[in-house]
Amino acid sequence: GSALHTFLTNTAARPRTGSIPLAPLEREGIEDFLTALVKQPRTVRALSWPLTRASGGNPSVLLEVVRHLQTSGALSEVDGAWHPTGPIRHVGLPDSVRVLLLLRLVDLDPVQMQLLVAAAAQGPTFDVALLATVTGQKRLRLLTRLAVLERKHGVLASKGRGTLRF
Repeated sequence: GSALHTFLTNTAARPRTGSIPLAPLEREGIEDFLTALVKQPRTVRALSWPLTRASGGNPSVLLEVVRHLQTSGALSEVDGAWHPTGPIRHVGLPDSVRVLLLLRLVDLDPVQMQLLVAAAAQGPTFDVALLATVTGQKRLRLLTRLAVLERKHGVLASKGRGTLRF
């Protein structure tokens, strides 16, 4: 796996370690982050939207995706700045990020997985009231289960009143 995966795995195994949830970066923060990584305004503009969609504003995911684009040859370095070698219309998640996501999902019970699958049918953001209707669960019980998925497993985040995102 990647250096990030190795670090996280080793850190999680140590006693008295934990994680601090951070809010996702907004579009401006993503562009600042990309500017620091690629040092080329045109590349920042080309990557900003696809990386915003792929990462959800998660800085770790942004870093891993940019590294993947660099090592795969989609970006090439010229005079200390990174430039696309061709059009970048879609950016997928590299294996290093998929492994991190799978590590979060492995501890979920079947009911939690079913909730996530039902929620994912709505897209990257979902409405809790609609999820309650689809799953047939009472709203309070559903909110309790979603709170566990958010706080303990870090697979969801609140997006505002009655809406969550992956």
